[in-house]
Amino acid sequence: MARYGSVGFTYAPQFGTQVIVSLLFFFFLIPGIVYGRAVGLFQTGVDVVRQMEKAAVAMASFIVMVFCMAQSIACYNNSNMGGLIAVQGAALLELLPA
Repeated sequence: MARYGSVGFTYAPQFGTQVIVSLLFFFFLIPGIVYGRAVGLFQTGVDVVRQMEKAAVAMASFIVMVFCMAQSIACYNNSNMGGLIAVQGAALLELLPA
């Protein structure tokens, strides 16, 4: 049982999450290679790698954007800014006429 502050919690074993990533990878990789060979797009393993590289380049800007968004959300959560905004907003609402 892991302890975090005064709250105890248990966590799931890592094995399940590691296996699911590998299963999903091969679940999409194998049919993609079979399809590429069937339509004549892939002649050698180099062609497969080139197509994977092309797909990674196409996703690069999205991955960078999501990384920046995740970092912003983590900083927001760690700073407790949400609680401060909530308290200040409640004070502002109390000042408004009914």
